[in-house]
Amino acid sequence: MRKNLILNSILLVLLITISFVAYTSYTLETEKRAFKEDAIELSDIR
Repeated sequence: MRKNLILNSILLVLLITISFVAYTSYTLETEKRAFKEDAIELSDIR
């Protein structure tokens, strides 16, 4: 019983960590895409 509790706790921590990393990665990639689009738009002005 105690072994299951420890395993479930570890899995929960892993799930939370993976979710946080995925969200952070998505946010950074969205910002990166926006900066890239802005750079393309500025290069077309010339």
